[in-house]
Amino acid sequence: MELIQSINLAGNGSCAFTTIPSTYKHLYMTVSSRSSGAADWVYLRINNVSTSTYNDSYLFMGASEAGANTSGPRTSQSGSLIIPGMRSSSTANAFSGGEIYIFNYNSASALKTFAGIGVQLSNVANSSERKSFWFGQLQGTSSPITRIDLLSSAGDLATHTTAQLYGLP
Repeated sequence: MELIQSINLAGNGSCAFTTIPSTYKHLYMTVSSRSSGAADWVYLRINNVSTSTYNDSYLFMGASEAGANTSGPRTSQSGSLIIPGMRSSSTANAFSGGEIYIFNYNSASALKTFAGIGVQLSNVANSSERKSFWFGQLQGTSSPITRIDLLSSAGDLATHTTAQLYGLP
C-alpha cells in the first residue's frame, strides 16, 4: 500500500483527488468527515460524473434502528453514498469515519465497484447519529478512474475533514 495523496481541509469545501496515477490495480481510501451544514452523508463522485450512474446497496445498524437498502440509479445526488456524516448540529468536534476500497479502478473494460464501512459517532445516548454502515456500490462506467471527489450531501465538508488515498498492487 502506497500513499498517493492526503487531504486535510483548512476551510469548508470538498476533497478532490485529481492526480491519480495508473500504476496500481486497486485504490483504498480513508475518510474522517464532518459537514458544515445540515448534511447527513458523504458522497463519492468519480471522474466528475454527477448523472444517474451510481447504484448503492447498504446495511446499517444504529442505537435505535437497523436495516438494509438498495438504491439507484441515483438521479438526485451528486455521487454515490459512502459514509454517514456528522451534521454541524452534532456533538461538537465529532467526526464520522470510513474506509473505501475501489476495485480495478484503472480498467477500461470493467464497471467500477467499491465497498467499505463507515461509522457515525455521537456521545448522546440512543442518538440517531450513532450508526455503523456497510456498503457496496457500482458506478456504471468502464472508463479508468482519474478523479475522485468527496462531497457533503448538503453544504460543504467542514474544516479538518481528512481523506487519504492509497494505491494497492
